Amino acid sequence: MGINVQDQEAEGVVVFWRNDTDTGKPVRVRIRPVPRHEERRIRAAVYGNLKARKAGDRTLVQAVERGEEVTARMAAYALVDTENFALRCETEDGAKAMSKLLGEPVQPKTDYVVDGRWTGELRDKVLDALPRFAKWICDKAEELAGQEAQEEDELGKI
Repeated sequence: MGINVQDQEAEGVVVFWRNDTDTGKPVRVRIRPVPRHEERRIRAAVYGNLKARKAGDRTLVQAVERGEEVTARMAAYALVDTENFALRCETEDGAKAMSKLLGEPVQPKTDYVVDGRWTGELRDKVLDALPRFAKWICDKAEELAGQEAQEEDELGKI
């Protein structure tokens, strides 16, 4: 998965796109910012309350896993839709799992475009499996939140 070549703002949501090296078609990802209250809700759901966090001894592996879970959940919130975004399963078991998620038969080693079909469960599975994509979405959503905050500050100064 490549990262954006161009950025374009549309209806409060920013669209990032690049050309897919396999098909030559542009792949677009529509992303929205994650509001602070939603970020706090996600962190609380993953880490628990402050008392529980301080009471537990966590290993480094557990801390990393929880961080990845927060990233995946925030990316799932921020991901609005895609265009020309395809998934491929290499194994029979993967194809069966994706068949359940997409609600249609899926063959191994075949690309399936998921545009407009991003259910909550599909988002969760894809973003858990592609942590770099989830991180990229979170980074872009954070940029958007910063831009919105700056615009609000500038409006207040008028």
